[in-house]
Amino acid sequence: MTVLRVFLAVDIPEKIKKKLVLLAGKIEKEGVIPVSEQNIHITLKFFGDLSYDKIVALESKLRGMSALPVKISIKGIGVFPSEEYVRVIWAGCIGLEPLVKQIEAELGGAFKSEEPFVGHITIARVKKKVNLRDLIAAHKNDSFGEFTAESFELRSSQLTKVGPIYSTISEFELK
Repeated sequence: MTVLRVFLAVDIPEKIKKKLVLLAGKIEKEGVIPVSEQNIHITLKFFGDLSYDKIVALESKLRGMSALPVKISIKGIGVFPSEEYVRVIWAGCIGLEPLVKQIEAELGGAFKSEEPFVGHITIARVKKKVNLRDLIAAHKNDSFGEFTAESFELRSSQLTKVGPIYSTISEFELK
């Protein structure tokens, strides 16, 4: 049985992507790997490995959903899981929570997240212990821009040695 690693994503305008890539490129620490510009996105929901049948069912439920476009602000930076043990450097996203709740309600309990939604854009991954407190303090209130999301996508992620390759499976309009 064929499975794909899938997630829901919102694409980001090029102007904002370029600002985030510029910031990530300034983090000159060994072990910090910036996300490539073409891979920068906002993850609404990560599903993991799903069979073709489950993907078709997911698409069907999402096609039946009615949701309005969402205004999103990209502001500040932070890290996961903590400042003591950094694995991901991200920029914050404000305004997506209602859309994520609506998607979860539409999909039902099978796709309900255990973790609370934290709107973010991964800008770099960290492969070894680093101290980023000064960086976080210097950029915690930076504004990277605002935009209105008029769609979201169901994407697959193929992991490779040089990083993930994302492909769009379906697009869903917000109107």
